[in-house]
Amino acid sequence: MKHIAELRKQHGWTQTELANRLNISQQAVSKYESEERDPDVDVLIRIAEIFDVSTDYLLGCSEHQRPIEDLEWRYPHVENRIGTIISQYRREFNITPKVFAEKIGVSVELEQNIEVGLSIPSLKLLNKIADEMKMDINYLIGVKKSNDFRRDLNNNITKYSFDMDNFFFSRFEEICISNNITAENCF
Repeated sequence: MKHIAELRKQHGWTQTELANRLNISQQAVSKYESEERDPDVDVLIRIAEIFDVSTDYLLGCSEHQRPIEDLEWRYPHVENRIGTIISQYRREFNITPKVFAEKIGVSVELEQNIEVGLSIPSLKLLNKIADEMKMDINYLIGVKKSNDFRRDLNNNITKYSFDMDNFFFSRFEEICISNNITAENCF
């Protein structure tokens, strides 16, 4: 299971840190990574959940970290819009979760929890995320439909183009309506 070592290193974790998260021994992680031993099904599922990848990817049955239908057809839930945008941004600029977490001043675990929708950032952290990604905070939370950032001649990011899909905006409007939120009473 070569992908385990690869994913662990992307997160900046040691074998011991991963073992602690999985509640197993460091030796077991070492054996999984060297392919001396395969993890039990429950451990395999926990590894997939921690790294947000499919078990097929971990087993080497697929080259895609997530199922194809997730990559092409799944729309992000409104509640996880920020995490989806962070994930897209990190992939686009090849930034590891560890590096992004350091840039916004949080633990890798919190950064990953935000990406998968388990944690919601505070307004202060949301401002740090928006500043780091050079994005309008209103775009991150779904108030604006697009955010335009592009690269300049020196390949520096001055603006990065990101458009919100219509499905998300429709779901956002539905949630606002169902919770009696209007432009007049939201602030």
